[in-house]
Amino acid sequence: MKFVSSQSTNNMFEGVYNFDGILLTAENDPVNCGTYNYCSDQINSELHQKFDIDTYFKWGNVKGLFYGNSTDERDYNGNKYKNNANQDIYDKYWRKVLN
Repeated sequence: MKFVSSQSTNNMFEGVYNFDGILLTAENDPVNCGTYNYCSDQINSELHQKFDIDTYFKWGNVKGLFYGNSTDERDYNGNKYKNNANQDIYDKYWRKVLN
C-alpha cells in the first residue's frame, strides 16, 4: 500500500507498506520502498517521468539491484539481497516474495 504526502508538500514524500503493515525501507525492501519525488505527477507528469520514474529504473534505490519487473530481475534482486542482508530480515520479508 502506497501513501503519498499531501499537495501542500507537492506530493514529494512516499510511504509504502506491505500487507502486514510494515513500512518498507531500504533495509527490508530496497526495491519497493518509498522514494522522494523531485517533481510530482500532479504538477508536471513529464518531469515526474524524467526525474523520478526514469531515474528509478536506471539507478534504483540501492546500488547493485536491477529495477525491472521480469522474473529474472526479481530473482536476481531476491538472491542478491539474500546474500547481503541480515538473515532475519530476509526470512521475514523476502522469503514470501521468492517462494
